[in-house]
Amino acid sequence: MAHTYLTPITAVGAGSYVVWQNLINSWQLWRERKRQEAGLVKLPE
Repeated sequence: MAHTYLTPITAVGAGSYVVWQNLINSWQLWRERKRQEAGLVKLPE
């Protein structure tokens, strides 16, 4: 979608941002899952 409405350089920038956010969010979810498995975090009831 970004490639359709933006110039190629801005489309690459927008696409890179999406990839960056997905990497950070995946890492955060992995870290939280590891903390829960280790018993460091009490799950909500």
